Amino acid sequence: LVAADGGAGACAKAGIVPDGIIGDMDSLENREEWEAKCPVFPIAEQESTDFEKCLYSTRAVRTLALGMTGKRLDHTLAALDVLAKYSGQRKLALVGSRDLVLAVRGACSFRCAPGARVSVHPLQAIRFARSSGLEYSLEGVELAPGKKSGTSNRATSDFVEILPEPNENSPYLVLMDQKYLDFWLQGEFV
Repeated sequence: LVAADGGAGACAKAGIVPDGIIGDMDSLENREEWEAKCPVFPIAEQESTDFEKCLYSTRAVRTLALGMTGKRLDHTLAALDVLAKYSGQRKLALVGSRDLVLAVRGACSFRCAPGARVSVHPLQAIRFARSSGLEYSLEGVELAPGKKSGTSNRATSDFVEILPEPNENSPYLVLMDQKYLDFWLQGEFV
């Protein structure tokens, strides 16, 4: 469990001591108290966000990020940019107040309830070969920022599969209700 700079405050409110705190330390309160409880890793560079500093400083195969959405739109957009950059290196998920945002490169498949919202949002232009289990098929569809997005699609069965065109490696997001987080944590989102 790593706190991204001021995220240590959320840990304190939850009664949690993180394994470390990473960031530029511009929003960490009571730094001396934290240093007595856990390692603090200050990174002075300002070319990346604290979220990205956490990603490039750790080696977790699966990363669940809390508190990266909702408060400020600029921070949310920056977190989505970080997902695009690191989605090929590890499994990444953001959890918001209602949504689970999964960063994907290549094909994915997962279980969910029929009728579940499954939005597919491109982070770069991407063309899909096919999909199954979705109300609106992605077969032959190209999604691209500023052009077309797959917002508010719905699952038609309990199994959804999304397959980009061969050799397509552009990142995209799958957005669902956060109640499906357990499936992702258990590795049932592949």
